[in-house]
Amino acid sequence: MIIEVESLGFDHRNFYQLRDELIAQGKKFDARSLPFVSYEQLALCCTGEAGVVACSLKAVREEKQNRRERFLGMVPEELEECIRFLQMEQMFDDVKFAILYQAAPAWASLSYGAKAWTKLNCVFNHLDDPLPRLAEVIQLLGYVIYPHHDAINDDPGVPPDVADNYRQKLKNLIMLYPGRITDKVFREKIVEFAENILDYLPEKERKICEREELQDYSCTNDCFRVLI
Repeated sequence: MIIEVESLGFDHRNFYQLRDELIAQGKKFDARSLPFVSYEQLALCCTGEAGVVACSLKAVREEKQNRRERFLGMVPEELEECIRFLQMEQMFDDVKFAILYQAAPAWASLSYGAKAWTKLNCVFNHLDDPLPRLAEVIQLLGYVIYPHHDAINDDPGVPPDVADNYRQKLKNLIMLYPGRITDKVFREKIVEFAENILDYLPEKERKICEREELQDYSCTNDCFRVLI
């Protein structure tokens, strides 16, 4: 498979030259003109560099996504043949990230047990404002005992008696921290609970947890962020 710039259907133009032409024509960067801008210069089209012809950030993101889309469904052998083209277009890192991100599971797809493990691991990683996250874990484990109507994954991940046991342990731990136990002891307890819950998860979910990458999990420490 040979992919050339012309295969995109557009001859790329220099951003500044195209910008000046649009200014003269009284037009803005849009879905018609953005495809003529090289991938690495697309970001300029929604900044001060574009001036009066600037488009929205949304338009630039959509154009970038459209350019990457054709590569995301390729088998590794096909993608390998496109690497030189992607590097020339300065798209390689973005395409690689998009492929990894696409392969990572979504937070909503996890069982309650796996979500509880994720939150506990997040608390272990960084102790800034941990109590709200532990309250979420208690709530998630409660959904195992009392099924929640918004559940996407029917498998709770852990048995109800296990969920109830760790709910109680976490409630007790919250009563002790901060003040009555050190950060070190607190983190030791958190990782102990997380590892025990992990042992109860089905093998498929254990592998997901151990991979530590999720599509849409956010926290102050970038836990589970997809990395290239």
